[in-house]
Amino acid sequence: MNIRHLTHALMILLTSLVLGCGGGGGGGGGTTADTTPPTVSISAPANNASASGTVAVTASASDNVGVSKVELYVNGSLQTTVTASPYTFSWDTSSLTSGTYSLTAKAYDAANNSTTSSAVSVAVNGAKTGPATATLTLSIPSLPANTLVGGVIFNITLPSGVSPAVLSGTDASGSVTFTGSASGSLSVADYTAPQISFGSVTLSGFGTGNFMTVNCTVGSGTAVSPSGFSLSGIQVFDTNGTQIPTATINMSVLLF
Repeated sequence: MNIRHLTHALMILLTSLVLGCGGGGGGGGGTTADTTPPTVSISAPANNASASGTVAVTASASDNVGVSKVELYVNGSLQTTVTASPYTFSWDTSSLTSGTYSLTAKAYDAANNSTTSSAVSVAVNGAKTGPATATLTLSIPSLPANTLVGGVIFNITLPSGVSPAVLSGTDASGSVTFTGSASGSLSVADYTAPQISFGSVTLSGFGTGNFMTVNCTVGSGTAVSPSGFSLSGIQVFDTNGTQIPTATINMSVLLF
């Protein structure tokens, strides 16, 4: 083999070695770091909502790879960490003082990228210490189609230290006002602590919505919260006097 042939053979060998090691173009596939943060928002409650008792707070979060956890904050204080959807926690407002509270959520992905949501403001109707007043609003949230209410029976149990605002003996009817489109009459609003018994409330063909308010007073030094008020013995009747088994009564409590 002459010099020219030897040089040609060496060039072929060198080219094979270079190509075998990935030279000349492109082969080594490194991974790209994840720098995209998640998106997150508070989906419930709505901004500027009012709340009392236990409230479900829900965050919505997503990521191009995956959400690893969501932290939920009230006024900047961490309340809980949720690692799997749905990102929900129960917020007990019953021991809080009344006021506006800020809710935020912070979402993370596996690369520890994070995003904090916009704040949602919630007006909490929380605990009060008397002297104070309580306004109880009664409503019928839903009825079967083509059905109107002719009357209701129910009891309201008041917390210790709370009583009807206007009381004559055991008659609490002076504390009661019909609201909205409800026109009705009371035959019994008997108060025997801690319960007001509404033995017969006549509503003249009432539909859904608020139908009554009951005003109460909170005694001096008495600490109360909305969760301390409750309903029982609920019966709802149509205009023919037939009980509507699926109908119920809701009660909201505002403390001032």
